[in-house]
Amino acid sequence: MIRDDIDRALGKIEGDSRLAMVRRTGLMVLRERFAPSAPPLRVQISEDLTVSSLAHLTHAIQKATSLSAKALLDPQSDSIVVGKHIREMTPLVPRLQTGHMLLFGFPEPEISADHLDLQRSEHLAERAVREFLAVLPRDAGDTDALEALPARRSQFRAAVSAVARAVADTESSLTFTLRGEPGQEAEEAVLTSDQTRRVPEVLKDSRLDSTPLTVEGLMDGMRTQRRVFFILENETGKEYKGAIEEHQLEEVRDAINTQVRARLIRAVQVRADGSQGRPSYRLIGLDPRPETLAD
Repeated sequence: MIRDDIDRALGKIEGDSRLAMVRRTGLMVLRERFAPSAPPLRVQISEDLTVSSLAHLTHAIQKATSLSAKALLDPQSDSIVVGKHIREMTPLVPRLQTGHMLLFGFPEPEISADHLDLQRSEHLAERAVREFLAVLPRDAGDTDALEALPARRSQFRAAVSAVARAVADTESSLTFTLRGEPGQEAEEAVLTSDQTRRVPEVLKDSRLDSTPLTVEGLMDGMRTQRRVFFILENETGKEYKGAIEEHQLEEVRDAINTQVRARLIRAVQVRADGSQGRPSYRLIGLDPRPETLAD
């Protein structure tokens, strides 16, 4: 490890000459750069949980991370079976449990001592957690995220369901905080006890009826962190909102306040009694139209 190399170099500096002090100070500053940082993922739990419940929750968060990674690695797959190789590629490292808080870290990227200026790279596990948090509600009043859940990729639906089940028998609310890079805001998401109870209702046993749909209208906005778009249909004035994937963010952002032809998937849960749930939507692609809003 780089810190070990720096420690050995520090041990070889002798004396208190000005040059020795400068070298020692420089190496200590460099060592601080590679010192272990605070665990980047914090999970705040509102109520006391038993040891078995904590273990179940930890396992569920790890499973959600691996499912999210599967969605990233294989965009064409709907399978929610996570193979051993993906689990090994996305380990969460439990750092500490204190009070009502779980702290997780990610494996440190391998950095050669010959490349000290190499910018920090994001581990797959960290990216997977970031994508998982983008699917969860931002706060207790965020209804958009839950309404978009049925149209999300199957892996994300399974990930949210796994975490919700882990605390289903408790009154606990969860607050996730993923620490950002220096100068960047931390990413936050929640799964309150009320939202936890809603997840099974949103994803209850039923078949999902998915049909393609084309909507022409104004791209009225988006929620970047929650991956949600808003389109106002020209003909009816109806607002369509739904899920977008990470690779679509820039395309949607560029289309805001312009007329678009949006290709969507309309997902409706059909229950055993024949009743239907509320439709949700997922963006497949955008076809720009020549008409745009006047300045």
